[in-house]
Amino acid sequence: MRNALLTLGALALIGGLCGALLSVTDALTSEKRADNQRQQSQRLLADMLGHAVPPGLIWQDEIATDCQDITPSWHLLRGQAQGYAGNLEYLALLRHPEGEVDSGTLTLRVLRHQETPGIGDYIDHNKSDYLPAKDQLGLDQWRQLDNVSGATVTQRAITRAVEDSAALLTTHLQRLQEKDLRHGQYHPCSQD
Repeated sequence: MRNALLTLGALALIGGLCGALLSVTDALTSEKRADNQRQQSQRLLADMLGHAVPPGLIWQDEIATDCQDITPSWHLLRGQAQGYAGNLEYLALLRHPEGEVDSGTLTLRVLRHQETPGIGDYIDHNKSDYLPAKDQLGLDQWRQLDNVSGATVTQRAITRAVEDSAALLTTHLQRLQEKDLRHGQYHPCSQD
């Protein structure tokens, strides 16, 4: 009995020390990790846009708008879709030169996922050309993609990401337009 209590006490002490060490490590590295994530996001955004990220990019409701021109031609969206093993976090770039979401093209990148290694790797742009090869497809083409054998749930999550991106952007633009029309003007980049 005494050995069991000593063992239990030793395990509790080791667990407590490990927890404290993890907490200290997290506190010491959190700023560096956040900076690395920002830099990685900037590189990914620049890659998706095909040019440097515009200065002063403003995110509203998980949507960033091209405010360099009077009539924005693209929007970036951050979102999540339920995959097989959890949420897929994605970034979608919708280009719509005519101003209509449905006539635009989509570039999609998955930022994080927990899909089965080997099966879900095709959605990781660092491991597969599956998503980059579809850059600039129209929304209707994205909606009609065939399932990937063995990864049906993952493919459904990609399709859901496309649908959600189009719906979010449409709602966002309508809300901005309604707000600005009340003020006698319409511009998706207005802040008030």
